[in-house]
Amino acid sequence: MYVVFTVKANGAIADASIKRGVHADIDAEALRVVKGMPNWKPATSDGKAVDAQMTLPIAFKLEAGK
Repeated sequence: MYVVFTVKANGAIADASIKRGVHADIDAEALRVVKGMPNWKPATSDGKAVDAQMTLPIAFKLEAGK
């Protein structure tokens, strides 16, 4: 699955959404985790922090019967 979000100039995560999902329950959990992440190091342009869009691939490993 893929989650798209913006890393703001202050490092905060914003506008998280599912780009390619798996199942509604799994998609919701991925969004919960991404939205709860601590601030990231922001991108820079000409030495100044700027907003940047990121695409994060997430792979779930599920065990049968659990």
